[in-house]
Amino acid sequence: MKKNKVFKIVDFFVLILAVFVVAGIAYKITDGNIGRGAWRAEEKSVIIQAEVYAPEAGMLEHIKVGDQLSEAKQMLDATVTNVEIADFEDHYLDIGYLRKDIGRDFLSMDLVKQKAKVEIEANVQIKGLDYELGTQEVRSGMMLILESELYKFSTRILSVEQVNDEND
Repeated sequence: MKKNKVFKIVDFFVLILAVFVVAGIAYKITDGNIGRGAWRAEEKSVIIQAEVYAPEAGMLEHIKVGDQLSEAKQMLDATVTNVEIADFEDHYLDIGYLRKDIGRDFLSMDLVKQKAKVEIEANVQIKGLDYELGTQEVRSGMMLILESELYKFSTRILSVEQVNDEND
């Protein structure tokens, strides 16, 4: 009788272990994106237009047409296709506002010495309603880290246009 009870407990723990093994395999296969839409992600080509900011004049000259972008030292399927550097002048970049009962106060303001418009052609993952480039969400108004082997800048996305494929 005790032997039967021990086998039932062992069977229970083996079953729980099997569930964790299956969950671990699913986590590994989906790169940790277990959730709604994880299995249905599709890839689309888009053109991203972003405004890049630099605190020092001359820093944006490092961005070149043809640069492949990366994230956490992993290359992305994204390439810089156009760079337009604005003339040098002091720009004040309003990062955001903090609403208070008495109105709006600046949350922060940075002095920007140079800015540029950059066009990026990328293949993004579409998961549900989200466009993702690496681990970053891509949509107008969002901040995006523009990173390559030689630089890393903060940007604000101005627009995202889907490229029409012949297959669509």
